[in-house]
Amino acid sequence: MTSDAAQNATARLRDHPARRTIGESKRWLRELFGALLDSARARQPDLLAWQLFTLHEGAIIAFSVMADRTAAREARAAPAVLLAQ
Repeated sequence: MTSDAAQNATARLRDHPARRTIGESKRWLRELFGALLDSARARQPDLLAWQLFTLHEGAIIAFSVMADRTAAREARAAPAVLLAQ
């Protein structure tokens, strides 16, 4: 899928009822990351939650759109770096 095709698919979803469900699911995951990081007494849990969420979403896109089978493995190293900051 090209970038244009991805943008077109997103635009078509704009008014679709599934968009709310997708958004709620993604917010839930980001909030879960934040709660877990807060419980672990991580510094800046909200910022880290956003970073981990973005990493998670990027790995999914790299796998699903680019067929990159190494995306999850490569993404696994990043949380340790983020948490060490």
